[in-house]
Parts: sequence; structure tokens; C-alpha cells
Amino acid sequence: MVALGLGLVLLVRIRDPRPAPPLYDGVIVVAPYLWLDPPPGELGGALGTSAKVAVTGGQNRIVAVATAEEPPQAQILATPGALVLGQGATSLSVSIAPVEPVQPVPDGYIDGNVYRFVVVDQLGRPATAPASAYVSIFLRAANPADVDGTIEQFDGTSWVPLVSSSEGGAGFLAIVTTFGDFAVVGTGASPFATPTPTATEAPSTAATAPEATIPGAATPTPSASPAGSSATLPVPLLAAVAGIVAIALVVALVLLARRRRRPDDW
Repeated sequence: MVALGLGLVLLVRIRDPRPAPPLYDGVIVVAPYLWLDPPPGELGGALGTSAKVAVTGGQNRIVAVATAEEPPQAQILATPGALVLGQGATSLSVSIAPVEPVQPVPDGYIDGNVYRFVVVDQLGRPATAPASAYVSIFLRAANPADVDGTIEQFDGTSWVPLVSSSEGGAGFLAIVTTFGDFAVVGTGASPFATPTPTATEAPSTAATAPEATIPGAATPTPSASPAGSSATLPVPLLAAVAGIVAIALVVALVLLARRRRRPDDW
């Protein structure tokens, strides 16, 4: 019901694009952004969603499908009869899922997740929409300070910018005629740190480096360690030393016990 209510509000906003922002009652608590592949210090667990939409007389019922974050990170909105359907369509399957980007954007950075929107009928045929139907998608950017983002669509070859409007709270809305992969694209450099392969592989490289400097030796041996070095003894040798010490302690205790019993025998 929350997603449906928010969807209706956004539809009214599209139909009546006044320069002054509307006044909404209540306070929206913005939860932290959830990533599919979280940068360091960010949260993972991005959500997807799906729904069935009825088709009556060749026309779709209202489509208001959103992911479950507060507020949703992705949603699709369509009024009844707005979609172009194939002949004989009786129902629609609508899904939204975070996915890996097919390729990076050339004009900025992907501000959050790439979301794949799929709208197909019971035979798997994709639905489309005329621009005049105002079928829209809403995406929330990960950067809360992003007010200049643009929703872009991957058309199978490249990323294509769409006419987008900022809806506040790092949210952006765009009118679409087809579905597929969409993302909010921010300008400039990404404010989010990303790990590099060299950074993650550095510890293992450093650990194996000393072995590589010993010529003609497959594995290091105790004799190869220089005098006074802090190299530890091999595990088999440590076990042998511990066994000798244990035997010596047992022998000492037996001798001590015999010495204590001798005065009693006299």
C-alpha cells in the first residue's frame, strides 16, 4: 500500500509539473542505501521484487511495483491501459532486480545499483508504452547529495541518457517507452571508494616474496635460515623436542619418588 500510494503521488507529480514543489504531510525516514556490490563502508543486500498484473480486455490494470526499502530504491508506475500489449495477452509479469552493469558509463559514474526492469505477458512477450502514456520509472541514487543525476538506459550497445527530473531525497524519475537496464548516473568522480585487485592481492604477494629470493630451493629449510634469525622451528622438530622434555620430566619424578621412599624401608 505504501508503494501504491507513493506511485499515485508521483503520477500526479508528472501530470502537474509545477515549478514549486508540492507539500506532503508526514516525515519520510530515509534508510541507508543498499548495494548489490557495496563499496567499503557501505551496506549490501540490495532487494528485488516481482508482481503479477491482470490484463482485462487487452488493457493492463494499474502497475505500481516497488522494491521494499524505505523509500524504495526502484519502482515502476503505469496507469491502466498505458502499456502496449501483444494480441491475446491475459496477464503481465513485472520484475525489478539489481544487476551487474553490462559496461561502465562513459559520462560519469553509476550512482548506486543498475536495476533491470522486465514487463512481459504470459507468453514472455515484452510490453512497451507510448511516450504520451507517461509510464515512468523511479530510481534512488546512493549519494544523498546527488541532485544533478540523470537516469540512463542501456540499449544493448551503450548507455542512453533519458529526460530525468529530481524528485528530492536523491530520487529521480524518467518517462520510458521500453524496459531493460536503468541506472542513475552522477556527474564527475564517484564519491564512493572502490577496492582494486592489487589492493586485495597485496597480502598474499608479500607473504610469498621471501621464498622467491632463495635460488635453487623449492621450499625453505631450517639450515637455510641465517644465524640469529627469528625463523620458527618446523612442526615435526618442535614435537620431538616436546616429547624429549616430557620423558625427562617423567624420569625425574620417578627418581624423586624412589628417594623419598628409601628412609621408610630402613
